[in-house]
Amino acid sequence: MNFYVCSTPYHIFLSLVMIYSKQTSGIIYLTTHEKIIDDNFKALQLNLMKLDLVEETHYRKRNKFKERVGIEHYKDITEFKKIKQNFNKCSAIFIYPWNPYSLYTISNYLFEKAGVVNLVEDGSNLYLYPKPSKFKLLAKKYLYNNHSNFHAENKVESILVQFPEKYPNHLNSKLRELKLNKMFSNLTKSSKEKIVGAFVDDNELSILEKINTTNSVIILTQPLSEDGYCNEVEKKVLYKKMVTNYSSKGYKIILKKHPREKTNYNFQDVLELDGKFPSEIFSMLEIMFNKAIGVCTSAIYQIDAKEKFNTDEEFLSRKGVIK
Repeated sequence: MNFYVCSTPYHIFLSLVMIYSKQTSGIIYLTTHEKIIDDNFKALQLNLMKLDLVEETHYRKRNKFKERVGIEHYKDITEFKKIKQNFNKCSAIFIYPWNPYSLYTISNYLFEKAGVVNLVEDGSNLYLYPKPSKFKLLAKKYLYNNHSNFHAENKVESILVQFPEKYPNHLNSKLRELKLNKMFSNLTKSSKEKIVGAFVDDNELSILEKINTTNSVIILTQPLSEDGYCNEVEKKVLYKKMVTNYSSKGYKIILKKHPREKTNYNFQDVLELDGKFPSEIFSMLEIMFNKAIGVCTSAIYQIDAKEKFNTDEEFLSRKGVIK
């Protein structure tokens, strides 16, 4: 049995893929500061508990202000007592909230308590994460006890990433290739149905299965306004230009929103799908698009499409935003 620390729907999806490809049970620990993901997690937790290989789920809601003043750390100590017995029974812990230079506060305490740790990348472009200043790293270390030298600890068994050669050299000794396609190929039809069912209900599944992929373009959005890269109006203009460009050429447009997005686009003649399920679900349902368009999003690599365009790989890293 393994323990998975998840803060996005994608983390949960990949954890389920690991669980079912290995046929090894797991405990899924959900934790986030984000209100929009918070609502999603509450529904997901109920679905996860119906799965035969999910032993337990735990939901740890966090508050950004309380995080900054240290209150969440003391809550971590209290909350850990509730999961300690089964946590200690797990062979390893898999952690998604991290970057090449430090852990995050939402996973830091569990990292300290774990015996064997495997870090899993949040997305295939995590290697673009900008290196923080020495001051910021020191502040994280002494104010929040965030580990910046985590990779050197003996408890870290592996750092699982899709492109090991692209990551900073200081991680080299622990980097291992995350072979998503191999894991997907190990899934039975029944396992795929269980994973899909955790994210979409029967009505939503019917909508997805009825998508007409002839002359289709799927646009994967990013939380650009939510992360402060631009305001919401500017973000809508950006995606409206994409929609207009391809709809004028006769393409049917599907707009797949990011899990942390709050924007309702309401573009005419566009199928708008919310962010409660990860984009990888399309491939699991064997939905093939003509084109997939994204703005610096790793999700595009898991979409089945004849053509893929990931606009400017370093678009968000220049702002210090990698998701």
